Amino acid sequence: PRCSICYDESEVTCSTDKEFLETAWPSSRLIAGKYLLKARVAQGGMGVIYRAVQSELNREVAIKILSPQLLSKERILKQFHREALAVARLDHINITPVYDYGALPGNYGAYLVIQLSAEIDELGAIPLERALRIMQQICAGVSAAHAQQIIHCDLKPDNILLENSGNPREQVQVVDFGIAKLRELSVDGSSSSAITDSAIGTPQYMSPEQCCGEPLTAQTDIYSLGIIFFEMITGRVPFNGLVPVDIAQHHVRTPPPPPSRFRAGTPVALDYAVLRSLAKRPSCRPDSVQQFFDELLQASGITLPPIIDIFKSGSFLGLSSLVSNPSVIVSTHIPTKPVLSESKMDPELSQITDDSVENYKNKITRSARSITAQLSDSKTNPFINVKTELKPSQPDHFFPEIMILIVDYDNIAEFIDDILQDFGCTVISTNSSEEAWECMKKYVFNLVITDVLTKQVNGWQLFARSQDLQDPPVFIFITNNPKDEDRLQALEQGIEDYWAQPLPFAELHIRLRRLLHRISEDSH
Repeated sequence: PRCSICYDESEVTCSTDKEFLETAWPSSRLIAGKYLLKARVAQGGMGVIYRAVQSELNREVAIKILSPQLLSKERILKQFHREALAVARLDHINITPVYDYGALPGNYGAYLVIQLSAEIDELGAIPLERALRIMQQICAGVSAAHAQQIIHCDLKPDNILLENSGNPREQVQVVDFGIAKLRELSVDGSSSSAITDSAIGTPQYMSPEQCCGEPLTAQTDIYSLGIIFFEMITGRVPFNGLVPVDIAQHHVRTPPPPPSRFRAGTPVALDYAVLRSLAKRPSCRPDSVQQFFDELLQASGITLPPIIDIFKSGSFLGLSSLVSNPSVIVSTHIPTKPVLSESKMDPELSQITDDSVENYKNKITRSARSITAQLSDSKTNPFINVKTELKPSQPDHFFPEIMILIVDYDNIAEFIDDILQDFGCTVISTNSSEEAWECMKKYVFNLVITDVLTKQVNGWQLFARSQDLQDPPVFIFITNNPKDEDRLQALEQGIEDYWAQPLPFAELHIRLRRLLHRISEDSH
């Protein structure tokens, strides 16, 4: 019935909503002779989650049961076994513990018994400090998983449980390693994937490499964490669409918008920290989950107390019978790329959405049908009429490698941003010269569009300072009081262009397109 209450086979109608009952699986409400099913909680691509009671301890638990439709897929069954084995190794306060595992009679598959959360929150636009507290605990749990060679691969708000929601003692747990990829290192250090790197995950939170069936690393989870944090502070995800393939295209090809576009007052440094986690290339993202969180915290200017790691013990029962020779983890960390030197970091970051367009556009076409099939596997999949064709691209007007800083005191950014969004550029805005200069010292920009002189902005001073940078950006001045002599002076001094307000949209579109073409060619 709609209320999802489970009944004995002898019952015909629901006592709550009077609806006729459907035959459920498994055929008995009692699992393994000790778990009594109470109600269905959720259904996903891997199976159904029920609320149940462990009769021996009178303890409420959640039971995840593999869908019978998947029984014929040996890879999925092995994956489910690995989930139990992998999560059993994770003994951390910010990861939901596994209590039991077993097989169901009658070819109904397998079940996994986990802790039932008292509350599951939808993460929306929330205060920045609370978002950081939540992310701090999420990162602690995911870091513990990465230390055991486990990549979650499906991090999203639905898999984040909150208890004591909203108060200072709020506890966060990461759940459902249902598609976790267990990477086991051989003695000689070579790495092999325990499951195939097919396109798995939830479309709004999938990394570009997931969308294209590329190998997955710790940076895959960092990308998803960046989207979760983006959603917590803005109330929306950076990319959405009507069908999974459209969303996948955005992840692969479209530069992410800065959070400040949807949340006024977001620090520029925080914009950049989030955008760095959403880089198209995994090598441009932070080296570890801890580094990702440290960058968020530093950019926010907020101080949080450290998490005291209290590891629980004895929370898992009965896994030893799963396999005769359980694999042994011989390394305590996931191998990642070498830490980028300071001299190499800025050029990498400035290309936050660089040549992945060319690298991925053919791969995503080939993998579109695979993505669609996997994301549509669940009965509850909301996507319909899935199209596998790519929308035609416009390579002559697409510049994802270009990074632009707008120094805006007179609210010009929103107007210009409409144009720059068409070109796929990454744009960061600020409203003061000092904040702009701090950004320019830290990051590499290709173009700066700034007011000439206002209460908080001095374009000339910013231009003069920029000449000391290793790669000075191109400058465009904007003014409310155009004078021919000022314009000539600016052009003579090396300013690229000098715009007078009001700004004609069509003309600016042409001017910017030509300039971005030139900058793009020069950078290559």
